[in-house]
Amino acid sequence: MKKSFLAFLVFGFVFSAGLFAQVDIPIPKGQVQIIDDFENGNYWIWAGSDWDQWGGHKVSSGADLYKKWVSEGKYSMQLVMDSVEPGNDGSWFYDGGQDLSGGKYIVCDFYNPTPINHNVAIVLQCTDNWNWNQSDFFMLPPGEHTIVFKVEHLNEHFDEVKRINISDYVNEKHEGDTSIFVDNIRLIK
Repeated sequence: MKKSFLAFLVFGFVFSAGLFAQVDIPIPKGQVQIIDDFENGNYWIWAGSDWDQWGGHKVSSGADLYKKWVSEGKYSMQLVMDSVEPGNDGSWFYDGGQDLSGGKYIVCDFYNPTPINHNVAIVLQCTDNWNWNQSDFFMLPPGEHTIVFKVEHLNEHFDEVKRINISDYVNEKHEGDTSIFVDNIRLIK
């Protein structure tokens, strides 16, 4: 019991220490490639209970275009989550081949209107083997924030990206709508 509690504390300390590293920092310079700005429609899907076999129960329940908050253009995407318990996670993904070779960072604008912290990561699944390339998780506190996900070290077959995934892990209980919003997803080379 003591060993598992100690392991939990160490994991929590290490995990939380990196959460603040790349939120609201200056956006790195480089060639910008828009991944999705939601101006041409919505091609994202939420992961439901069918994804439970790959981790905890997914509480994602929608991926909707949204007009009331945007960081650019006319639309953003609402990442809809139902009420959450600590340890719940949601996942939203876009399937479609993209060449992201040479990418160093993925930058996203987020809005968190809830009173709880969300922890978000980017996952790129590449090649026909669906190789899993996941960024670090970063804490998304309430309010508007830009997150810079470093992906250069993940650069495995980025010329064959099959799926882009936004993952949201919540470590606090919240009743009701727990949605967050994302806009202007871009790659910096």
